[in-house]
Amino acid sequence: MGNRLSVVVPIYNEAEHLDAHMTSIDAYLAAFCGEQRSYELLAVDDGSTDGTHDVLRLARHTCPSLTIVTHPANRGLDAALATGFAAASGDIIVAFDADLTYAPSTIGSLVDALEGHRAGVAVASPYARGGRSTGVPWLRSFLSRNANRYLSLAVRGRIATLTCMVRAYRADLLRGLYAPGLPHEGTFGLLFAAIKQGAQVVEIPAVLDWSAQPAARARRMRPMRIARHIARVLTAGIKARPFLLLAIPGLIPGLLPAVLGVALLARTSPRTLGLVTAITLVVQYGSLLVLTAQLGDFAFKRRSTTSRLRRTSCTR
Repeated sequence: MGNRLSVVVPIYNEAEHLDAHMTSIDAYLAAFCGEQRSYELLAVDDGSTDGTHDVLRLARHTCPSLTIVTHPANRGLDAALATGFAAASGDIIVAFDADLTYAPSTIGSLVDALEGHRAGVAVASPYARGGRSTGVPWLRSFLSRNANRYLSLAVRGRIATLTCMVRAYRADLLRGLYAPGLPHEGTFGLLFAAIKQGAQVVEIPAVLDWSAQPAARARRMRPMRIARHIARVLTAGIKARPFLLLAIPGLIPGLLPAVLGVALLARTSPRTLGLVTAITLVVQYGSLLVLTAQLGDFAFKRRSTTSRLRRTSCTR
């Protein structure tokens, strides 16, 4: 598929263990690529304030493949990835975490899957069959699992993990995804855009390991940040599959009593009250039927995907 590999690592305030982590990634890339392909390691310092940039400059002495790109101020993960992708020169571009919550060997597995399946995107998936997560704080795990279940519903169960940024892309596909006029919401939006363009997406089971992460990192999740993330997930899912919007009323507990309470407070006539009751029941139960149909389609697609993965594994 190509003979140059680019690995993009977005970084924000990771100075404490960064030198060891970058050395581990570089050492793995040297062993994986060997003499068969060249590689580059692109670190995007997204406006860190803890000395990350100084650590990266020192790391260049032991990681000759390392290139540093810097944002003067923090712009967020999406912007850091976009900057790294734009600077990458490889035929295959891998987005990877600096904290090594995924082992460096995941990079090789992604590249092999991309080339073996002639796919456009390969996704590291802790929620696919054979993948797992360990040591993840309960709130982060709860939000992640349910966000991915919802987003998987939006793609009819073809992909189990859509929020993970650890992926391999064909460079030509990635350039098309960032073309002017093609907005997308977060890393999952990038995946939706790839699917919309007809790209084949493959998942590899992966292990997400938080057991070595400092406790302070779990406390980075602030209420407003969580709310914004939930809103982005809901919006992205509806944009990808507008039919999901019809299922939302069925998920609202106590909708009928709430509507009736408002109608009674407004002193509506018995006839209007009956009409409002009938409309609310039709909307809510109709919504539940839509949701049931969506879930049935999701279950069928997931079963088909699992069977296909099993057949693929058996023929290797």
